Amino acid sequence: MRVSYLAFLPLLSLTAQQYPNAAQLIEQNKRALKTLHSYQYVSESVIDMTVGGHPTKVETSMLVAAINPDKFRREMKSQIGGVMTIGADGEHTWIYLEGQKKYMKKDAIWRIQGMTAGFGTEFFTDKPDSPNGSKVIGEETIEVDGEPHDCWVVETKIDRMALVEQFGMEMRDVTYTVWLDK
Repeated sequence: MRVSYLAFLPLLSLTAQQYPNAAQLIEQNKRALKTLHSYQYVSESVIDMTVGGHPTKVETSMLVAAINPDKFRREMKSQIGGVMTIGADGEHTWIYLEGQKKYMKKDAIWRIQGMTAGFGTEFFTDKPDSPNGSKVIGEETIEVDGEPHDCWVVETKIDRMALVEQFGMEMRDVTYTVWLDK
């Protein structure tokens, strides 16, 4: 019995590692964000796309600073759109387009607690055009401000998603990856 037990142990290491449920990790991330008084982060993305039959690579960055429940500032920079700043004080939302030197003020159009864009979690919902859903594909240690953070790597595949409906723009064959701190 002892010999067969020892022979079985090496086979256990060949089985696939069990990762946590991606949907539960995303919900935990959203709840944790709501408990913070304030937070700040930078999101960077690289988008490979085809426009008019020509491959294009667009790099964007977004600085987000927020005070829960509904005060925030987002500064988005991209090669295509230039700089756009969105701010909210809980009662009003301002949008400023630097390149056009135009701004818009509206009654609060977003509540920060209902917004998760920029964390990547806005894509992690069950969409009819995204049957694959989200899944944990691994774990990595990333460095943030010189400190290591153990993270789950969560990937979502989206077959088709409306981007700007009024202009008929959509994204297709999207793979969206985020690193969630353990």
